[in-house]
Amino acid sequence: MSVISSTGNARLNNAAKDTATDTHHSAPLLLAASAALTPAGYAVSPLGVTVLSNLPLAAFAFVQVSGMAPIKQILSNKTTGDLSCFPFVSLYTNCAIWTLYGWLQSDPTLLYANAVGLVCGAAYTAIFAKYTHQSMSKYFVGSAGILGVFLSSPVWAPLVGTDAPTVLGTFGMSTAVVLMASPLAVVGTVIKQKS
Repeated sequence: MSVISSTGNARLNNAAKDTATDTHHSAPLLLAASAALTPAGYAVSPLGVTVLSNLPLAAFAFVQVSGMAPIKQILSNKTTGDLSCFPFVSLYTNCAIWTLYGWLQSDPTLLYANAVGLVCGAAYTAIFAKYTHQSMSKYFVGSAGILGVFLSSPVWAPLVGTDAPTVLGTFGMSTAVVLMASPLAVVGTVIKQKS
């Protein structure tokens, strides 16, 4: 995607006029003409745009597969030990909200990436629940309450003068922060066990 403001177009047009008689500067002009300009006026090559567009997806994929190591340990030991299910529950809760947002916005990137996260989070949570001795009810009730309110936002948001994407996007930012902070739930265990 390229974002070129009217200021950016004016800069390119002025640069073209200034260098029309000066062949020494024609190469940078051609490079700038093929690059997308950011709102701040920086030129980004098409390769740079592609990399920057896909880097968040790759980073989120790493977040999604990061649950595989503890799940392998749980399956091997047939117990969760002192691990917390909070990272897994927060993954599916966050991804459910962003999956609906992606669907409502007709954004396949958000929809597919978060649908995969929703499936991973639900699978991780199911495996955790199977092998834990801990009560999962507070996590399930909390997640169900959050999801019940926000996944029903297409119904109630217009009644309060807003729309569902605004509600989901605003709250989704909060659930994303919780998701990124959720590994901190195991810090106490790591310090106690020194591993």
